[in-house]
Amino acid sequence: MFISVNSSVPGDDKVFFFHSAVRMQHSVVLMLVVLWVAQTVQTCPDVCKCSQKPESEKLEVDCHRKALQHFPAGVPRDASVLNLGHNDITEILPRALRSFPKLESLILEKNAIKSIQLQAFVGARHLELLNLDKNHITSLPSKGFKVNDKKSYSPCPKNSRTTSSTVRLLQGLLNLRFLRLGENQIGVLKADMFVSMKNLSELDLPFNALSALPSNAFKYLTALKVLGLSSNGIKKMSSKAFNGLQRLMFLNLDSNRSSIHPSIHPSIYWQIYLSIYLYSFFHSFDIEQKLTLLNYVLVPVSRIFLLGHSCLFKIWEC
Repeated sequence: MFISVNSSVPGDDKVFFFHSAVRMQHSVVLMLVVLWVAQTVQTCPDVCKCSQKPESEKLEVDCHRKALQHFPAGVPRDASVLNLGHNDITEILPRALRSFPKLESLILEKNAIKSIQLQAFVGARHLELLNLDKNHITSLPSKGFKVNDKKSYSPCPKNSRTTSSTVRLLQGLLNLRFLRLGENQIGVLKADMFVSMKNLSELDLPFNALSALPSNAFKYLTALKVLGLSSNGIKKMSSKAFNGLQRLMFLNLDSNRSSIHPSIHPSIYWQIYLSIYLYSFFHSFDIEQKLTLLNYVLVPVSRIFLLGHSCLFKIWEC
């Protein structure tokens, strides 16, 4: 905005008019900001609380502990964080997140979710954190984290025998960094469950019902750095179970029943063995702290594996 001052006005008056115009300009800007914030608050669902930190432009919508059975209506489209924890939601319906194109964090811990339907995450291209801890999920459907799109994406070679619907599935959660599935009832893992998550940094699956890790279970998770599999009932483990985990730094296999030998993953150098407390310490950080730790602190340390206390002194027998 340009401010014009009449040259015929005396000097002191010019300065006065100039400062008055500047103050008026600032007042208009402030008024627009207030109106924008007021509009944002007005669109907040009655059962939720919407807030925006002064130092951030991210809008947080808090709807936890409201006895909700479905995603609430009226959530602002520009929401960055949506907290639906401690409710009674039983499923994630198709296109449930399509109305929140800027969503970065979705918290659904401690609900009653049993299933994740096909195309549940359509439109969630900016999602970085998905917390599904403490639900009733028994399995991850092979297409549960994929998104149909006009473009085509195929993780398989052209000569692979695969259905056309699978070939046309575009990666859905391209920016997902943290996936938490602890304390569910997941009993089977298959590679295609995670085909759309090439940027995933942390996968947390403790306290589930896993009894075996098949070959190539995590082969598409090439960016994975933290894998938590503690407190399952894992008895069998393929020698190729961890194929593809090129950047893995934390592997927590504490409190399982499997017989593990370092040759299970020849591409990993077994250099440092730390207790389970370090994993818990790492898990206590927020997203930004974790990213900083993974990118700038732990990378020079090479590979870190947490196999539980019993493996610290009996590396070749654990």
